[in-house]
Amino acid sequence: MKPQQALRRLAARYGRQQAWWPAAHTFKVVIGALLVQQTRWVQVEQSLAALRAQSLLRPELLADVDLQRLAELIRPSGFNHQKSARLRRIAGWWQAQGGYPALSRWTTPDLRGALLGQSGVGPETADAILLYGFNRPVFVVDAYLRRLQQRLAGRTDGDNGDQALARQWLAACDHDVERCRQAHALVVIHGQRNCRPKPDCRGCPLQPGCSYAGSSILARR
Repeated sequence: MKPQQALRRLAARYGRQQAWWPAAHTFKVVIGALLVQQTRWVQVEQSLAALRAQSLLRPELLADVDLQRLAELIRPSGFNHQKSARLRRIAGWWQAQGGYPALSRWTTPDLRGALLGQSGVGPETADAILLYGFNRPVFVVDAYLRRLQQRLAGRTDGDNGDQALARQWLAACDHDVERCRQAHALVVIHGQRNCRPKPDCRGCPLQPGCSYAGSSILARR
């Protein structure tokens, strides 16, 4: 099944999704993208509330905050000492580059490369920042999408699979920012409800057409 068809079926099942990354401004997206690693968004919300109460969602203040104080504020998000150092470092970088007005003028490849050079920012985090913070047409490849694609196609594309996945699903969204956001949200919700690590294929909107669901291995269960 091709991504376009999968997205049509997912949209028919789950409907239009609300803003999937709730943030008021770009740097808050950056903070959230770092905090959400290896935790749940509900935990991140507690950390964001604590930072907001101390006016530390502003990069110029976050860049100079005491690390121990910052670690205590973001404790709900886990790995707080590691994340506090990363947050302060990226806030300093953000300021040094001239903030959003300057960074928004960078090309997407240049901005992505610079983000990937920051501590704690891998491809998934960088693309989330680009899509939700800078409104760039990129597709976020995460564990939900990898699992879904492997089951739909019945194979994995190896080490270079993420780049191929991003291109395929971005094309399915016609390189449109809002469509990419909707598609990402649909993939995530489907991965949470049906296409879990141990899948529940009963009533899955991607049947027929899913290689995994139609395999003889599944049929024997």
